[in-house]
Amino acid sequence: METVFSQSESLIEFIHHEQAFKSTENRNKLIRILSRSSNLPKVHNINIYLHEHPEGFSIQPGKAMHIGTEILADPLVALVHIRYGLEWQIWYRSQQADAIDPRLCDMAACQVTAKFYDTLSQEDKKALLNFPKNFYNIFRKFKTQSGLVELSAEEYQELGKMHQMTYPEAPLSQSELKIVRHLALPLEHLLMSGGDKRLQIDKEQLLNKYGCTPFPRPKAFTFASSTATSISNIAFNQAEVKREKLIKDCFKTSFEETIKAFSEEIKSRLKSTLTLPKDTAVILAPSGTDVSLLFAGLCQTLFSKTLVHILVASDETGSGVPAALKGLHFSELTSQEIRVKKGEQINGFEAVELYEIPLKKEEGALKSTTEIDTEVKKAFEQVVAAGKQPVLHVMNQSKLGYVAPSNSCLTELEKTYGDQFFALIDNSQMRMGRSELGNYITHNYAMTITGSKFFTAPPFCGALLLPKSREHLLGESSNGIPSGLKDYAFKNDFPADWKSVQQLKKGSNLGTLMRWKAAIVEQERYFKTPVLLRTLGTDMFCTHVVNSIENASFLHALTDEDSHKKPEDPIAYQRSIFPFFLSKDGKVLSLEETRKVYHLLNQKLSGLFEGKSEDLISLSDQVCHIGQPVQATYKDGTVSGVLRISLGARVISESWKEQDVSLYFQKIQEQMGQVNTIIRKIKLILDHPKWWKV
Repeated sequence: METVFSQSESLIEFIHHEQAFKSTENRNKLIRILSRSSNLPKVHNINIYLHEHPEGFSIQPGKAMHIGTEILADPLVALVHIRYGLEWQIWYRSQQADAIDPRLCDMAACQVTAKFYDTLSQEDKKALLNFPKNFYNIFRKFKTQSGLVELSAEEYQELGKMHQMTYPEAPLSQSELKIVRHLALPLEHLLMSGGDKRLQIDKEQLLNKYGCTPFPRPKAFTFASSTATSISNIAFNQAEVKREKLIKDCFKTSFEETIKAFSEEIKSRLKSTLTLPKDTAVILAPSGTDVSLLFAGLCQTLFSKTLVHILVASDETGSGVPAALKGLHFSELTSQEIRVKKGEQINGFEAVELYEIPLKKEEGALKSTTEIDTEVKKAFEQVVAAGKQPVLHVMNQSKLGYVAPSNSCLTELEKTYGDQFFALIDNSQMRMGRSELGNYITHNYAMTITGSKFFTAPPFCGALLLPKSREHLLGESSNGIPSGLKDYAFKNDFPADWKSVQQLKKGSNLGTLMRWKAAIVEQERYFKTPVLLRTLGTDMFCTHVVNSIENASFLHALTDEDSHKKPEDPIAYQRSIFPFFLSKDGKVLSLEETRKVYHLLNQKLSGLFEGKSEDLISLSDQVCHIGQPVQATYKDGTVSGVLRISLGARVISESWKEQDVSLYFQKIQEQMGQVNTIIRKIKLILDHPKWWKV
C-alpha cells in the first residue's frame, strides 16, 4: 500500500511516520527547518507519495509529487524539493488547460526555489551540501533579482525528467515571461520588495531592521505594533492564496490588467473596511514617509502660494518626513530600487518652508498642551500674514502615544482661517476608531494611514486619504505633479481619472499591494470582534500592562504623555502604547544599553545557561519582540531610551478567532501572561550586565 501525505496533514508527522531520519542531528535539523513549513503554499489536492527509489523525486502534473526516503532523511533538502514541486504545480494549474507550457512551470519553480533558498539562514544553507548538484546548479542561476534567466535545452531536459512532459518548440511569449518574472516569487520575498533596505533580513537570524521576519513567527511573544510586527499565519496564508489567484488571472487576461484590478481592489476594500465616505480618494504608497512625499507634491499642485508645512511633533515623526515634505530624497534608494542622492532636491519640486514644532523642550521635558496649541496658532498667524499657504501636520498618535495639537485648537483654526486652513492628520499608528477617522475626512482633513502598526501587517504599507473637496480639485487639475515622483509612485496608486498623474509609470508596487492585503485581513479580523468585547479586552490588556510596568522596580513608565490626551473627546482616545525606561542598581540605562537589551529580548539565550533549570532555559529561549528603543530623557535629565509594549489588533482578533466569549477572555489573559514573561526576561537580562553594558 502506497504511503501518502496530503497537505491537510502535518508534513513533519509524515516524515516522522516514515522514520526517514534517525540521528539527533537530523532530528534537530528537522525541527528547525520544518518550523518554516508554514511558508509552504497550501495547494489543495496535491498529495506527496514515497518514491520507489530512495533518491528519487518526481512530479505528477496537477496531481502529486513522489519523494524518496533518502531525500526525506535530510529535512532541508526535502523542504526545498517540496517547495519546488508545489510551485511547479501552482503554475501548471494556473495556465489555460489547452495551452500549458511546462517551461513556464520549470522557470517559475526554479525562480521561487532560488528566492526561497535566499531566505534560509547561513547555517541551513550549509546543510544543502547533499543537494543533487544538477538540480541545485539550475535553480541557483535564478538567485539574482535582475531580469529572468533563460534556460538551455539541456537544462530543460534535466528538469523535464521530474515531470515527463513534452516541451513546445515555439518561443515563449514576452507577456508570459512577465508573469513569471513578477509573480514567480515566494510570498516572503514579495513582502520584502518595493520598500527599501530596512526590509531586508540578516543572514543569521532572518530578522529585518525592525526585528521582524517576512514570514510567520508564531512562537514569538509580540507586542511591537508601535514599530512593526511579523506577519501572522492567517494573513500569510490569505496573501499566498491571493498571489496564486493573481497568477491565474494573468493567464486569463494580462499581467497589467490583473495588477491594476488588484490595486483598485485594495483601495476599495480599504474604504469598505474602514467605513470611509464613498467619495474618499485613496492613494497607495510603500510607507508613511512616501505618503508625506506624495502629499507634498500634491500640495504643490493644489496651491499657487509658497507652501509652509507646519510639522507638529517633528521630534516624534518618521526621521525621513522633514526631508520628504521639502521634496528631498529621504533615502539613497527609492521604493522602485532607483539609486538617488539622499538630501538632494527631487525634480519638479519647488522650494518650500518647514516650520517644525517639537513636542519636547530643549532640556527634554514635554511641552504642555497649551504650549503646543499656542505655538501652532502663532505659526499660522505668521504664515498667513506673510502671504503664504500654511499646511498643518497634526499628530494622532506618535510612536510614544502623543496627540497634538488639541481638537479645540483645530476647531479655532478652522473658524479663523476658513478655506486657508488645510491639515493632514498623521494617523500612521492607526490607533483611531472608524467613526473618528471618518469624521476627519468628512470635515475636509487629509490623512496618513498605514497597515503595519496597530493592524500588524508587515512594514511598509501606507496610504493617503483625501476628502472629496480636495480630491475633486486635484482630479481636475491639469498641473502635473513633480516629475521626480515617477521614481516613487505608479499611476495605479492614484485615482484612475486624475490628469495630473498621467506622466507616471504604468503599473503598481506589488510589494505594497501584498502588504496591504495582509493588513486588510487583519483589519477585517479585528472588526469582526464585537465592539463590546473589543472594548473590554482592550481595557483588560492595557490595564494589565500599566500595572505590570508599575510593579516592576526596574521599569519606569514614561507617564508625561498624559498631558496630551484629548480631554474634550476622552472616548476617542485610547492609550495603547506603553513606553518605559530600564534601570539597574538605581541607574537608568543609556540608549545604547537599552538597544542591547532590546536585541537580547528578541533572541534565544539558552546557550548561555547550560546546565541550569528547565524553567530558566525556557525563559531565556522565549523570543520576545516589543517596540524598539526611542530616545527619551529621564526625569533626572539622563538621555536614555524607552522600550514599548503596545496593544496590536491581533491581541483582540486572535482571542476572538474561536468566537466563544468565555474563551475570548481566557485568551486575553494568556496574552497578559506573555507580558509577564517579557518583563521576567528583561529582569533576567538586566541581571547579567556583561551582556549589555557599554
